[in-house]
Amino acid sequence: DVFSANMAYVDPEFFGMFSFEFVSGGPEGLRDESSVVLSDKLAVTLFGTTDVVNRTLTHVVRETTKEVRIAGVYKEQPQNSSFHYRDSFMNFENFFDEFKNVREDDWRESSTLFVMIDDPARVPTVHKQLQSYVANNNQVREDFVIREFVLDRFDEMAFRDRADDTRTWTWDAPSVAVV
Repeated sequence: DVFSANMAYVDPEFFGMFSFEFVSGGPEGLRDESSVVLSDKLAVTLFGTTDVVNRTLTHVVRETTKEVRIAGVYKEQPQNSSFHYRDSFMNFENFFDEFKNVREDDWRESSTLFVMIDDPARVPTVHKQLQSYVANNNQVREDFVIREFVLDRFDEMAFRDRADDTRTWTWDAPSVAVV
């Protein structure tokens, strides 16, 4: 049987930044690029149970297929979460293997960089450090010129995403998104 799933590609550290409750397995399995984590809802749809850690499934993207091991199952995110629409996650390194027509320097795809800054006093310094990448981006991608990189608090991202029509991770989120 073939089922569609709304998969996202993330760094393994993603789950250390956001609140996901794992019912079995865990996010550390994503360090293995041949692993996937599923929502409990998707696990039940595919297998009839959430007891699926170490089982395999075939991941299909267009003409590409890959056998992947299930490393964990997490509780479906609440409706007001920016990640509610994601059924599964794989290691980001898989993205360019599976979408060969996307250039690695093409940030126009739905790429979002989450940065955790524990000390709010450091935000201006980090913002300034990020600006050194503007010239590099504009030199490599003359067709995709940017003015600056911005840092938004997570709880404000959905508002900017809608206003700028950027269609990043939080664009789909309800107006008051929480994780």
